[in-house]
Amino acid sequence: MHHLTLSAIVLTTFAIPSYGQDAVGLPADATCQTVIDFELERGAELQKKPQPADPALQDLYGTQVFKRTQNGSEAAVIYLCGGFKRSGGTVDTQLIYIYLESESAAVAEYVRQRRLLDQQLGKPCWDPAQVQENRFGPRVVWNVRSKVQTDLTWSKVVNRQPLHWVVIIATHAPTDMELADESLRTVYAKSTCELPKKGESSVVPPNKSPERAREG
Repeated sequence: MHHLTLSAIVLTTFAIPSYGQDAVGLPADATCQTVIDFELERGAELQKKPQPADPALQDLYGTQVFKRTQNGSEAAVIYLCGGFKRSGGTVDTQLIYIYLESESAAVAEYVRQRRLLDQQLGKPCWDPAQVQENRFGPRVVWNVRSKVQTDLTWSKVVNRQPLHWVVIIATHAPTDMELADESLRTVYAKSTCELPKKGESSVVPPNKSPERAREG
């Protein structure tokens, strides 16, 4: 079993039906180059980054970061890409960060984005409100298609001024619950969320909710 963080997911393709103006994810046949072209065409601003010193690494796509709005809110949209530029590259995952100035604003944005994701993706496979356990945090998960999930959460940002809170929408491989605490693993097993098979890429879940993170 490969245990990966969000920044190191290896997922060759993932999809939703179409690019949609503010839809999450992307088509299964998308390449890193088509993602870049699409974001630029819709008016997103590609954030420049230093070129690596090693010429061999300059031929790789790497992480692509854009600034635009997500359903009317200012956001950073990040694509973790792999592969060589000459091939168009692959898209490993999509991360959407919406920064807020207060906890109340973050909660309101979370609720708004939750409503919009329900409209796009349907009923979530994991909803903490149904579990009625606040210690499990606010993370909601949807099955998008086989081996692809989207989740929504909010948390406090550490060492960032003056913005202190963030709402995150992430599309990635299924979550591996083997490293979660036993109580969460037991409840999550009763959900309809797809679990990774042995040897497949996966995401390691956070062990702390925003409230517990503030405490420790």
